[in-house]
Amino acid sequence: MSHAPALWPVLREAELLVVCGAGGVGKTTVSASLGLALAREGRRVLVLTVDPARRLAEALGHDLGPDPTVVQLPGEPAMSAAMLDPATSFSRVVDDLPVSEADRRRLRESRITRELTGGDAGMQELMAIVELERFSQDDRYDVIILDTPPALHALDLLDGPQRIVGLLAGRTVKAVGRASGIAGKFGRLPGPGRALGKLWGTDLLSEIATFLDAAAPFGAALGQHLDHAEALLRSDRSAFTLVAAPADAPLAAAGELAVELARRGHPVAGTIINRRRAPLDPAVTAAGLRALATSLTADALERPAELAAHVATVLDHEEGLLDAAALPRPQVALGERPAQEKPADVLSALATGLAA
Repeated sequence: MSHAPALWPVLREAELLVVCGAGGVGKTTVSASLGLALAREGRRVLVLTVDPARRLAEALGHDLGPDPTVVQLPGEPAMSAAMLDPATSFSRVVDDLPVSEADRRRLRESRITRELTGGDAGMQELMAIVELERFSQDDRYDVIILDTPPALHALDLLDGPQRIVGLLAGRTVKAVGRASGIAGKFGRLPGPGRALGKLWGTDLLSEIATFLDAAAPFGAALGQHLDHAEALLRSDRSAFTLVAAPADAPLAAAGELAVELARRGHPVAGTIINRRRAPLDPAVTAAGLRALATSLTADALERPAELAAHVATVLDHEEGLLDAAALPRPQVALGERPAQEKPADVLSALATGLAA
């Protein structure tokens, strides 16, 4: 397996690092460690996460919000971090729209808005991409690290925005809005109209109509943000990086994600194997460990011999898993950290390993 010098030069030159991988492999911790490693080289770093579990905040030991917070671990250079918030991003886009205050208010106060920004309709992914594009224009930062949702959910981050923009800016918006408005009025009438109103709710139908009517310029504005973001994500300024752990499920998820990213025109720059339990020193091999175990056994040192044989078995197993996974290269391996280690010490050690 290659070591850090093969992958690090690629990562250190990128302006956008998109970190992808399965859940539970330490992806958010690795993202923060990448930020620290780059900050050590004098780059002005912003780490962004869309993780509602607040793992980045826990790793950095700081509360995070939608606006960047300067973070400085003991003895380390400063970097910035933020946790993306769909509602805040939505408000920022609405504030910039060339529309009347009445339409602005309708967009902000609509129940439809609350559902879109708080649910799984694609708006969360869209707002994340909008914020990414906004921060990429900010000359306070040399590099942005985007910590994506787990595994194939990262593809929702790339695909979801197109779906929601198509809804809000498409030709059918006005027609749907008019139809909902008419249905809302009919719902107040006797007969079939009243039945429709009971089924859907006359207030909701009317609200859909007013929201979609006001949403057309909003969708157009989002489309511009999305076009700029997609150009960035497909440019040589960006580097997609996989994070995996030496176990069957995360390696399989990483392999599937790598294939999908490449198919969509986002080739992966390389792979970071986190939590390697086997020795990271290339001079330590399974054959050497078995020879050591035989020598120790001959000297009646049974416990050390058992330990050497166990590590040889782990080394063989992990190498077999990684070879079978055939993940993108170059690759770098990061060792498993002690469970009791402080988060700041973990980030410091991993940053050193990434740029070793």
